[in-house]
Amino acid sequence: MNQIYDYRDESGDLVQQVIRKPGKKFIQRRPAQSGETWGEQQALFHDGGWWIYSTSGIETVPYHCAEITNAPAAIRIVIVEGEKDADNLAAREPSVVTTTTPGGAARKWEASWTKYFANRDVIICPDCDEPGLKYAQNVAAAILGVSARVRIVNWNKLWHDRPAGRKIDISDWLEAHPDEKKIIERLHPASDDALPMSLRDSSNGNGSSTPKSADFDDDECGKCADQTDFASTMHRRNASCATLWNIGSSTCNCRR
Repeated sequence: MNQIYDYRDESGDLVQQVIRKPGKKFIQRRPAQSGETWGEQQALFHDGGWWIYSTSGIETVPYHCAEITNAPAAIRIVIVEGEKDADNLAAREPSVVTTTTPGGAARKWEASWTKYFANRDVIICPDCDEPGLKYAQNVAAAILGVSARVRIVNWNKLWHDRPAGRKIDISDWLEAHPDEKKIIERLHPASDDALPMSLRDSSNGNGSSTPKSADFDDDECGKCADQTDFASTMHRRNASCATLWNIGSSTCNCRR
């Protein structure tokens, strides 16, 4: 059965939908009028309305946009990687506003989304895999200049004994901890502060300085033993690891 997720703007008006089909296939569409076209696409009548099966040409919004906009300043915002995760976490932890972005890790961050996180305390909780790490880093880089605080969940802190050999997300953690009542109190200490580029050239704990992003090249390095540890996954060309975000110094185990 298909699962349909509504993306609404600050006023509650429907901007687009994400449809999750069996097999984790996703389709995006936006409301349209009968006879409307966009490029070569024509509006189609499905589910009681007219739709263009593309979001090109419109300004999209984060999931739960109205909730973000209307939430008091003290409410934390938790960015996850997918609508299912956002809804599952919201159902278990009502003290925060949960959100994600259309397309998740597979889509580039849109500059128009950044304003919704201005002056907010944000925790980024991506999937525990390499695309999830990159998604978290990209989101953090986009909102660091406007948000009050940005942290990234460190899965080795949150769930060190998690099942091995498969991708993990926050929905898996919630399912494995059905009796956990103080979820945000678990996420908060398991999250590490992200730092802006200007602060990354301070000492990284081993006497050397943390290189700037131009010095990183993850394509130059093989799989790191700490690949799912958000403290060390970006590598320098000289094969030494450094911390991209301020989550403690660490040493690469993939080349010694």
